[in-house]
Amino acid sequence: MAEPPVARILALLQADDLATAAKLAGDAIAAGDSHPLLFDARGNWRMRTGQYETALADFEHAVARAPGNPALHDSIARCLIALDRLPEAIAACDRALAIEPRFAPAHFDKGSAAEGLGDLVLAERCYLQAETLDPAIAGAPARLAALATRRGDWAEAKALAETSLAREPGNDIATFAYVTASIAGGATDGLAERLRRVLSNAALPPQNRATALNLLGDVFDREDRIAQAFDAYASANATLRDVYAPRFAAGETGLARVLRLKDAFARIDPASWQTAVPSNMEAPATGHVFVLGFYRTGTTLLGQILAAHPAMVTLEEKPVLIDAAGDFLDGRLGLGALATIGQAHADRYRALYWKRVRKAEPGIDGKIVVDKLPLNSIALPVISKLFPRAKIVFALRDPRDVVFSCFRRLLNVNRDTYEMLDLETGATFYAAVMALAASYRATLPLSLLEVRNEALASDFEPRVRAICAFLGVGWEASMLRFAEQSRTRPIATPSSAQVARGINADGVGQWRRYSSELSATVPILAHWVDRFGYPAK
Repeated sequence: MAEPPVARILALLQADDLATAAKLAGDAIAAGDSHPLLFDARGNWRMRTGQYETALADFEHAVARAPGNPALHDSIARCLIALDRLPEAIAACDRALAIEPRFAPAHFDKGSAAEGLGDLVLAERCYLQAETLDPAIAGAPARLAALATRRGDWAEAKALAETSLAREPGNDIATFAYVTASIAGGATDGLAERLRRVLSNAALPPQNRATALNLLGDVFDREDRIAQAFDAYASANATLRDVYAPRFAAGETGLARVLRLKDAFARIDPASWQTAVPSNMEAPATGHVFVLGFYRTGTTLLGQILAAHPAMVTLEEKPVLIDAAGDFLDGRLGLGALATIGQAHADRYRALYWKRVRKAEPGIDGKIVVDKLPLNSIALPVISKLFPRAKIVFALRDPRDVVFSCFRRLLNVNRDTYEMLDLETGATFYAAVMALAASYRATLPLSLLEVRNEALASDFEPRVRAICAFLGVGWEASMLRFAEQSRTRPIATPSSAQVARGINADGVGQWRRYSSELSATVPILAHWVDRFGYPAK
């Protein structure tokens, strides 16, 4: 058998001709060669073109043949980040760093995975370590700039972005941070051209293309060019749909899941939900609150307001209910088994829940735990059965603002948020979730308080005092300073910078500026607009 064309492929990689290198590598693999460089070369091309599953397989083949190569473990991590398998990505980075602790790219990618998980403290530490080890890495100050935008620290974001762009003028992340900070400051001159330069790159990764298009929409929105802004948002979402369709369009969609649960719940005897399931275990927390509703309804704001109370600790979108939710909502057991669950079985799931809570937030003893996850509204039967004394804070916002905000803000894509990448599908999904929650609320014995985002914006202190009264705690003046305190906490949602600004009414009624573009959603959302008492126009 002929030797694999390693030297030629290396030369092609050094010339950044990944396409030719991948073709040559693929031909050699098909001919029976198995040199790790062949899988590495093809994997890099597949990763650059958004083929993350097949790229991951290539890098795994390469690692099997060269396990001591830290760069290959790091390439696996980058694929896992793109596939939103973030804990696995951190583990892959750790394997790379166990081989070579000073391997700067692995520190950088570990930071990226940590950022995606909402651990912004770890993310910042990793980026700073990457910067220390290799000051030439433009991505480190770029990512630090992106973290600054999440805190709403626009001056620091802009300075870090400029540092990164001085090293690498075309750095996408630095450009995005610079544009975001500039928009926040009210200046849009030259921003569209910056973003068009990014978009002119034919090899731009699809996620970065979506971000550039989304920011272009924000530039146009600030300039009141509504039709162009909407087109840019729609193009960004279409880009993401193309990327994630193979993953989420197959199997049960988020909408199909909600409709299945609604049908299953309707077939269960309502009386079976009224029986409390006692517990032999003592919860480590002194109180328990679930903040839920839907994406972009103000759950992050509520979570941070409550976290400012000295008696409370907020879990920022941690899937700690996953064991019971997985088995009873998606797994083999189903809602019927949940309705008749026994004490020992319930205690097992409670123990798993509190174990995950303690891992996510060790300092829960003697505190009221606030479990904030918007789509836990789908899991209300699980909450009702396992935690019958828990308080529920249900966040509401004008349905039209909710759906449009989900459409224009880049959410982390999962099977539920995937539905929001199309306006009509997103509106249908929202309506289905609200219908499911309404059916739950009509049957389950819940201690629930509705909190409207618009009311918080217009009448903050009285509304928060009412929430405190509902939760059985006293009002604390520290809750007025929630925005300042939120800047020191990791917030893993697009709302972080908005929360850091404090209470404002900027998001109220934004849908009206786009009423023409949203016309197809009007009949889908009309029932919920009326039911929640929002004006028709």
